[in-house]
Amino acid sequence: RMSRLFPLRRPTPRAVVMLGPFSVEWFESRAGAEPLRARIDVEDSHPDLLVQAVLEARRLSGSTLCECVLSVAQPLSFHRVLTLPPLARRDLEQVLRRRAETAAGEAGSVYCAQELAPLAGDEPRGKEKEWLLAGTRGLVRLLCRRLGERNLLVRRVVSSELCAFEQARRAAPDPAQPVLVLLVAEGSTAVGLVHAGRILYQESIQGDLAARAALGTALLHEIRTCASFWKKKSRGGGVTQVVVLGLPKERGELRGLSLATSLPGCSVQCVRAEPA
Repeated sequence: RMSRLFPLRRPTPRAVVMLGPFSVEWFESRAGAEPLRARIDVEDSHPDLLVQAVLEARRLSGSTLCECVLSVAQPLSFHRVLTLPPLARRDLEQVLRRRAETAAGEAGSVYCAQELAPLAGDEPRGKEKEWLLAGTRGLVRLLCRRLGERNLLVRRVVSSELCAFEQARRAAPDPAQPVLVLLVAEGSTAVGLVHAGRILYQESIQGDLAARAALGTALLHEIRTCASFWKKKSRGGGVTQVVVLGLPKERGELRGLSLATSLPGCSVQCVRAEPA
């Protein structure tokens, strides 16, 4: 059975726990005051270590809230765009479950799927439909249960990357036009293309962009590949706006200059990534 990953029936809590591959961060927004935040590095993703890290980050931040949103980064979360033929609901659920297990690398993942409307101007696909499949590994469900046992209720689970792509779309000068997104995170950098509320292209480069200069060359190659993908898909259209997330202002501006050189005519926005 497809699990509902993003139920939203109550006001969203002010606190966000950002779960990355090497760290846990507590972020709590406060009206008219500086946010409360604290970060704890973690050596691995063992549930007991993660629970202790979350509770310690809350304590160090000075927060006393007992509920939060859990924002999960890869590899503990995943998302895929799938193209599937028409299927009966039971068959569709079986296919989505298998695809989710493959993406998570394990059985028992928590996932949801949403049918995507075709883009204006797309060539007809016959009866095939596109679906956005998103989910988390089973460890996240266990983590939510363990936190609940320690009186910290996880009200909502979201994908860090999907939230970041939506933030990039909103930050672009013209959100209605395609946006090339450069998302710099712990241990990886994602290059994506967002248009009409959809992720049309995404590739990730593993490694620390700050520590390994050679990754810069691979990144520029991936950016050009993404731009070429859109030019082909749009029959000659170009990417005119780029949003960079996850870099300090100074480094983001330098990266923006190199992007502007690689993609002439593009506007480049450097934005600090926000909690979900």
